[in-house]
Amino acid sequence: METRILTLNLRPKLALIRHKSNWFRQVNFDIAVSKFFEMLIYATISANTLLMTIKWPGMSTHSERIIETVNYIFTCLFICEAAIKLTAFGTQYFRDSWNVFDFFIVTISVLFIALKELF
Repeated sequence: METRILTLNLRPKLALIRHKSNWFRQVNFDIAVSKFFEMLIYATISANTLLMTIKWPGMSTHSERIIETVNYIFTCLFICEAAIKLTAFGTQYFRDSWNVFDFFIVTISVLFIALKELF
């Protein structure tokens, strides 16, 4: 019974196809599916999460600017991640719900930064 429940809960992973005609997409594909890239992104997400929790009473303006700058750097890294995956996977990128979620978060972050700089 437990095995049946487990198998019912399993969903097939999206089969990603490596482009054979475009060397640039092939390189991005190799990067995007590598364990190193995955671990690097997980570490970046963790560090960014920790950074967002840093705030204390009486925090100086200088410290706030440093944290804001580092947050912009993290946003740039997440933009690079999305660009690498979009280049590598093409439209397949949007078939994975985590990628859609990541793309949404990156887009909202860029819009927030743009609005903040404009106003």
